[in-house]
Amino acid sequence: MPLELKMKLRMADTSSADYIFDSAEFNERSRGKSPARQMTLRYYDTSDGDLRERRWSLLLRDEGDRVVAALRTAPADTPNSYLFAREEWQVLCRGIEDGVDGLVEDGAPKELYDIIGGKPLTEQCRLDITRRGEIIEPADGLLISVFEDVGTLSAADKSEPLHELEITQLFGRSEELEPFVDRMFQEIPGIERERLSKYERALRLIRSRNK
Repeated sequence: MPLELKMKLRMADTSSADYIFDSAEFNERSRGKSPARQMTLRYYDTSDGDLRERRWSLLLRDEGDRVVAALRTAPADTPNSYLFAREEWQVLCRGIEDGVDGLVEDGAPKELYDIIGGKPLTEQCRLDITRRGEIIEPADGLLISVFEDVGTLSAADKSEPLHELEITQLFGRSEELEPFVDRMFQEIPGIERERLSKYERALRLIRSRNK
């Protein structure tokens, strides 16, 4: 499976996202809109944190009309520390155990079974969000998805708000993604680069509970 390349932007409120989605560039180069919908993402691991040790993440994404299991392997090295590059597999499923089987059948590493080792999988954290997005072609040969996620990240007995923009390269050269984002920084106030994934932010919450 090819590497998935993403960049995340932290926002203080919805005004920055409104500016982006209402911009002339998005309207002119839009290739499809995704209406706002509520989702719940649940991240799973063994009680020993076997997946976390390898920097893998396993999750269920409840989209209301369907449930999707996803496996993401450890991030790959990139020239830019703000880029997230990793392999990812997704399948429709009924639950986490069914999802694991489906992921391996769909091409995810069979090592997943060895890592879990038959241990029960338990929910580590969850994310309740409202997501809206759009597919655009900002430059010839570059196709990206832009999703705004607004909600709450919960882990253990703690929670924190989440408001970010996630930009994923669907087609094109990786060198073309960063200039597009740099141009957004020049034109749009109130956005910052986010270095941590959603799951990494949840793990930070768990560690803060134990201090």
